[in-house]
Amino acid sequence: MDFQYSKTNKIIPTASIALQSVYHVQADATYDIHKQWRNNTKELVALRTLQGTGVVVMENNKVMTLGAHTLLLVEHNKVRRYYCYKEQWDFWWFTFQIGGMLHLPLNTILSINPFHAESVQFKQCLECLRKDNISAKVLASATLGALFYQWMAKVDEQRDTPHAYQETIEQIIQYIHNHLGDTITVKKLAHMAGLSERQFRQVFKEVTGKSPKKFYDELRLNMSAELLTNTSLSIGEIAIKLAYSSPFHFSKAFKQYFGLFPTNYRKRMS
Repeated sequence: MDFQYSKTNKIIPTASIALQSVYHVQADATYDIHKQWRNNTKELVALRTLQGTGVVVMENNKVMTLGAHTLLLVEHNKVRRYYCYKEQWDFWWFTFQIGGMLHLPLNTILSINPFHAESVQFKQCLECLRKDNISAKVLASATLGALFYQWMAKVDEQRDTPHAYQETIEQIIQYIHNHLGDTITVKKLAHMAGLSERQFRQVFKEVTGKSPKKFYDELRLNMSAELLTNTSLSIGEIAIKLAYSSPFHFSKAFKQYFGLFPTNYRKRMS
């Protein structure tokens, strides 16, 4: 039997997005749109520039120049003009309403590097919104929501300077997840990372906030809790599956971490 899981102690609610319109515009120098209307709509606009340069003018005469690979979020009823600057402006325009927190700033030009699935998701929004059925329109809104959270992740990635060994440690963590049933030593992990054991312990703690042993032990114990809750494996079988030397040592470690022996934990969770 194979069993994998992911879990977080920090639950983040997602915002609800209702997509209303999608435009893909490949504009030239003649493109110049003026908007004079005013209303109380709560529509927002997400304007994602792929290539070229565009200019957006807001009601307070604030002028924003958008280059390639930028994202701008604005209130729709405050846009007064937008036009192509120089030769071309290739952009996507989404109007939508949102419930909950957006987590991205309004009226701020964000530079976001493109990612592989982005263009596919743009087209999915466009095509699904055209269809005359509710599920397709819901999918269009959900796809825009997924785009927002990918944009947020990109902004966070670009804002934070990653640790020099971030990618290496993430690969090690993935290895640990995939080999919880093996006996994993710090020596082996350090060798995989191309570091001495002392360097590896230091780098691993800098990236994760935990020592390699503590990280591995906590991961095994949390996995054992999932197995106790979601499978009928015996205590001995779980101990073997997670490379404990004996059911006794597993039960002792489990009690120290969770405050209950595995059998009592299973009863409480059933």
